Amino acid sequence: MVPGNLYRYFPSKDAMIAGLIERDRAAIAADFAALSDATNLISAFEQIGRKHLVEQPREKAVLALQIWAEAARNPDIAALCATIHREVRNGIITVCQKSKRSGDIHPDVDVDALASLILTLSDGLIRRRAIDRDFDSGREVDTVMCLIGALLNGAVALSSCPSDLTTGI
Repeated sequence: MVPGNLYRYFPSKDAMIAGLIERDRAAIAADFAALSDATNLISAFEQIGRKHLVEQPREKAVLALQIWAEAARNPDIAALCATIHREVRNGIITVCQKSKRSGDIHPDVDVDALASLILTLSDGLIRRRAIDRDFDSGREVDTVMCLIGALLNGAVALSSCPSDLTTGI
C-alpha cells in the first residue's frame, strides 16, 4: 500500500498513531487479563516478555521508538503513551499483589518498585532491539527474567537498594 492510501482510513498522522497505540493497549490488556489467571506468575511474565520482546518482529520495536519520539513532541500522543504506561504498571501491580496475597511470591516484594523496574527494563529492551540489529533479545529477556524471578522470590529486595545514590554504591 502506498503511504497516501492510509489517509483513506485515517484523517491524520496523529489518528494513525493513536490507532497503533490503541491496538497495542488492547493487546496488553488481554495479556494482563490472561496473566491474572496464571498459575505460575514467573512463567507467565516470561511468556509475555518473549511475546513482546522476542517473537514480535523487530520492526514493531522500531515503530514503538518512533511513537515515543512523536510523544516527545506531541502532548496528545504523550498522553496516549502515558495511558498505556499507567495500564501496564497497574496490571503488573495488580497481578503481583494478587500473587503476594496467595503466597506465590515473597511477602516482602515491593510491587510498586518492581513495576517501575519492569517497565524501565522493558523500555530499554525495546529501544535496544530497535537500534541494534545484532541485539540478542532472547538472551537479554532470559537475563531480565532471571532478575525478575529473583525479585519475586525475595532473593533480591528492592527496598534494600538506597534511594539516594549519593550514599554510595
